This record gives sequence, C-alpha cells and structure tokens, in this order.
Amino acid sequence: MPEQTACPSFAIHRRWDGRRQFIELGGEIDVLAAPPGSDFLDDTSGGPGAETDVVVDLRPVTFIDGSGLNALLRTAGRLDACRHTLAIVVTNPLQRRLLHLVGLGRNVTLHTAMPDYAGEATGVVQRAAHPASLTRRV
Repeated sequence: MPEQTACPSFAIHRRWDGRRQFIELGGEIDVLAAPPGSDFLDDTSGGPGAETDVVVDLRPVTFIDGSGLNALLRTAGRLDACRHTLAIVVTNPLQRRLLHLVGLGRNVTLHTAMPDYAGEATGVVQRAAHPASLTRRV
C-alpha cells in the first residue's frame, strides 16, 4: 500500500516493466529530502528489480541541490559497476546543465521526453514528505 503524506513536497513513484525500473522524483530534492530519496535510489542496485536498467524522471522536480545530484552520481556508479544503465529524463534547462556540469551527461543518457518503452511499466507508488514542508516558526 502506498504511503501518503499531507504535505508531499517530495515524492517518489517507482514502477517496473520487467527489464527496467522507472523512478519518478518530484518536488524539491535537497539536503533534507535526499536521505530518503538517496536510500530509495540505493535500492536500484540491490533487492527487487536489481537486474534491470533504471530510468529516473526528473520532470516533476522543482529544485535539486548537491545532495540530490550526489545521489544520482552514486546510482550511476553502482549501476555501471553492475553493467546496467541509468537514463535520466529532464526538461528543465538549468537542471540539464547541472547534470552536465557534474559529469552525468558523459556516462548517463539524458532524455527530454520519457522513452517509448516506459508506457507499459507497472508497479507501486511511494511518497515521502519533505521535512522542510512542515511549518517553521522563526
């Protein structure tokens, strides 16, 4: 059963098509959100679906900082070590530039639209709340 939160400013949706994992990240991926997000990405190299390539969809992401980029870099490295591939769907030109600046554009396929093979994937939806989405008093 999917976990749902009242203020989901960070969301993860995961599904499979038998050959690939599709992970859609949404909202803000920063130092507060990356620990659950990176733990989720860590599952791409172990556990169910580990024998697959991975497609990460960043189109719903509104913000990503170094911790989110680091999670993507670690995932790319782990998948490469297992002879699997990481593809990233990104339409935001600033995010695309960041991915190139940290070197992800060299060893990861960057797409501007979801690849055709993604339409038949099925799976579960998981959501995580962004800790900063809680009201803070200053």
